[in-house]
Amino acid sequence: MSRVKGDIAIKNNSFKKSKGTGPTLVKLMIFDLWLIYKVRQICRHSFEVSHTLLRIIIFLAISTGILFICIHLNANINSTTCEKYITRKESKEHNNRILTISDHSKVETVLLKEEISKLKMKAFNLDKMIQKMNIELSNVQMSSKKTHLEMADFVSESVGGSVISTPDTESYFESKNTQFHIFGIPIWRPNYFTPRKVIQPWSQAGECWAFHGSHGKIVLELAVLATISHVTMEHIPVSISLTGKIDSAPRKFILFGYYKDQYILIDTFEYNIHGSSTQTFLITKREILSVPFKRVMLEILSNWGNEKYTCIYRFRIHGKSYE
Repeated sequence: MSRVKGDIAIKNNSFKKSKGTGPTLVKLMIFDLWLIYKVRQICRHSFEVSHTLLRIIIFLAISTGILFICIHLNANINSTTCEKYITRKESKEHNNRILTISDHSKVETVLLKEEISKLKMKAFNLDKMIQKMNIELSNVQMSSKKTHLEMADFVSESVGGSVISTPDTESYFESKNTQFHIFGIPIWRPNYFTPRKVIQPWSQAGECWAFHGSHGKIVLELAVLATISHVTMEHIPVSISLTGKIDSAPRKFILFGYYKDQYILIDTFEYNIHGSSTQTFLITKREILSVPFKRVMLEILSNWGNEKYTCIYRFRIHGKSYE
């Protein structure tokens, strides 16, 4: 019985404690809500103040920038105006000085006019001289062109000349698109890329035989047995080159003749890209002039600077048939 009374007493005490803590929790919650509300008001008020300050600062910065630009432009305009004014003033002063000098030195004016007339006469004479030189140069070029046209070409393909081989020399093809392939095997390529082009006529840029590097050989067979007196090397002029230069043209070259089962030196030549596009060379060795040849070998020793390839547009051999 005493034990039951003790349990009832413990329950009453715990109920009293729980009844006392309830209002305290409610008060704490109300205080928290009030604190949160105050903090929100303070933050909102500070944001409005800072937003207004930011607007004022941005407006002041833009105004300052515009004012600085206006001042800078006005300074440039003023300096330009001052420079123009000073320039005009100096030019006026210079003109006034010239007028003053001319007014007080009529003798010097007469001498100046005489010097001007002399200079005009010299310029006229120089112009006449240049015209005369151009006429002479054109005559030389025409005579050179006429020379090779008036002589027979013993190695031309049209009269029976042919290409035998190109020893130690590989033809140059800049693009694979210039060749026709079937299953990756080249079956045909344009005729003007082959060595035969050396003994065929050409009409436009690119119709030449090109080989790798600056050194190459080509063996040619003459149409008939003949003695050789001249050779002609052809290349396009700079005026029709797409790149504005002809550095792939041959420079130094040698001609050998096949005689008694061996090649003997006929002569050495040099093609000049600053001269005519068609250049004819005389064989200088007199002992060679009487030797008949049926086969020759043209060896290119160098070109005019192209490291990739060298182009030969046409090579001619002139002389007399040997009977």
